[in-house]
Amino acid sequence: MRKFVLIFGFTFFITSVFICDGNAQVSSDKAVLVQATVDGVKPAITLHWKRPTTTTAQHYNRRVAGATGWGKTYLIPAKDSTLTDTAIVRGTEYEYQIFANHTAGGTGIVSFGYIRSGVGVRVGDDPGRCILVVDTANSSYLANGLAQLENDLLAEGYMTTRLDVSDSDKVPDIKHRIDTIYEKDPAHFSTLFLIGHVPVPYSGFLNPDGHPDHFGAWPADQYYGDDDESDWTDGDFDTTANIRLAQRNLVGDGKFDQVTPPVGVVLKIGRVDLANMPSFAMKEKELLSQYLVKDHAYRTGILTAPERALVDDNFGYFGGEAFAASGWRNFSALVGTDSIHGLDWFTTLDSNAYLWAYGCGGGWDQGSSGVGATTDFATKESKAIFTLLFGSYFGDWNVQDNFLRAPLCSKYGLTCMWSGRPYSLFFPMAMGHSTGDAAILTENSIGDYNGNLLGSSLGAWTIHIDLMGDPTLRTRPFVSPRALSATLLNRGDVYPEQLSWTKDSGVIGYNVYRALADSNHFQLLTPAPIDTNSYTDYHAGNDSVIYLVRGVRSETTMSGNYFNLAHGAYAGLRTKMYGAVHSGIDPTQDHISVTYSSDGPIAKVMIDLVADNKLTLEITDVEGRTIATITSGSMTSGVHTFDWNFANISNGLYFVRAVGTDESLSAKILVTK
Repeated sequence: MRKFVLIFGFTFFITSVFICDGNAQVSSDKAVLVQATVDGVKPAITLHWKRPTTTTAQHYNRRVAGATGWGKTYLIPAKDSTLTDTAIVRGTEYEYQIFANHTAGGTGIVSFGYIRSGVGVRVGDDPGRCILVVDTANSSYLANGLAQLENDLLAEGYMTTRLDVSDSDKVPDIKHRIDTIYEKDPAHFSTLFLIGHVPVPYSGFLNPDGHPDHFGAWPADQYYGDDDESDWTDGDFDTTANIRLAQRNLVGDGKFDQVTPPVGVVLKIGRVDLANMPSFAMKEKELLSQYLVKDHAYRTGILTAPERALVDDNFGYFGGEAFAASGWRNFSALVGTDSIHGLDWFTTLDSNAYLWAYGCGGGWDQGSSGVGATTDFATKESKAIFTLLFGSYFGDWNVQDNFLRAPLCSKYGLTCMWSGRPYSLFFPMAMGHSTGDAAILTENSIGDYNGNLLGSSLGAWTIHIDLMGDPTLRTRPFVSPRALSATLLNRGDVYPEQLSWTKDSGVIGYNVYRALADSNHFQLLTPAPIDTNSYTDYHAGNDSVIYLVRGVRSETTMSGNYFNLAHGAYAGLRTKMYGAVHSGIDPTQDHISVTYSSDGPIAKVMIDLVADNKLTLEITDVEGRTIATITSGSMTSGVHTFDWNFANISNGLYFVRAVGTDESLSAKILVTK
């Protein structure tokens, strides 16, 4: 018996010419291009949009962002193209839906637009905890980049738990290990970041690109982000139809039955998988290393692009699906209607940088007609940071030289999503939300947004929606403060921690956070940003503590006003244990952990081995440079402990690493004296 079969009624083919239906309609006809201005005094939000001259009726809905259901629908006069909302509360984020009836080429059209807005909205005070899953084939080579990534995530409020997996591991086993981590702190684990060729889940019997030979199971990273693996079954499908081998879904073959995630995903998922991309001169490890370098450069303001967007549309209206409407809708809220340009992808991006780019056209695994091919990404510049692509076949991304993954191999590209079936929902990023927030909003959307096909929600809430790239990235990143020191004061029986830093221009103040080792979670200590360069915490107690200070900007975008949090600085006091167990949550796996001595500047390193192994145990800094080698040689199974005296080591973040032939374990050491 086959369940949950999803069949799409349109097919688009590989072609060397643009596809159109011969009418006057264009893809932007399906999008209300909306942006906003805000008045911080009243306060008030004014929406502005481009209104077709043929508009006959307009309506809108408003809700608090994150609420379910749109509630009451309000009429807008057909001649209007602005709307001012004064019934708002400062600090509250609102979401608006505008839909309009108009005609183009003699055809009646309903177009939709979405935007989030507000005045003084706080976003990202608590980004949560991140599970970082790395494939062991690349972990040693990427040690420096991964250390920097964990350092960057910590500076942006994420505590990370590292999980190393092999490409020979079974998908359900990896899922079980992820769930074991998640269940230790479900209130705070928010994000799942896959790096390397982590084994790929497949699920369903569907063909969202409409091709008869593409029915079957598609890649489904959403499986890893569901909090209940028992929801996924492998007993309903049995197909040996004339389809590609990867899509065949047989009973008990390890591919799941679900077309839609059973209850929606709970983790924001992103994957950087650059395996099997031979068109590029760099090998997989080098491509991953390049990605981590540019990821750090973007977070710290080194890699930048103008806030403008490109749309390269080679489908047009396409019977009302208007795939590129996904780009037009998102981009108006992200960069403003006057900063969206309909241009050719490579002839433009080869020499001009854009923050956003959308491209679509009849596709194949390695390209999209009118946009380009994977070989173009390998031989030309593509200076777009956040990208959306759409076309046949390449949404099924786990194939050689896949076009959807190709932007991540360029010097600029950091994310990409297959966007058109359904339309993706990145517009909240204009209010400080992350790429992962946009991905999970798209994945869990069912009926709340105009998702496609043909104005319905079909195509949304299906397992094929995956984000290629880092799920923790935001727009308008900046660094503040660049230096932070922590001093333990003696106040009788109280030992408070005094923090101090250098003030920066352009910030309205600083947020101070504290995390205890037992919780591994940051708590905001300052209800409002403080306009000083110091803070004293009298309530740290006797636990190991790490402090994070982040500069705050009042940021006004084409959507609204929010408090933008910086890539900050951290320091800490250690009296008890601190250190992430990277692979030691499952007792069947080797693991490493760190505790701290109360008798002096000693880090106590513990390794628990399931079997005998030959390892080198060393201390490295965040740049991957070896500071000390503790031991090297054969170790028997069981628990081994070693002391590292850091009396002569500068304060900062370090890593203890155990490296062997087929082993790579690590844990953090934060030195503060």
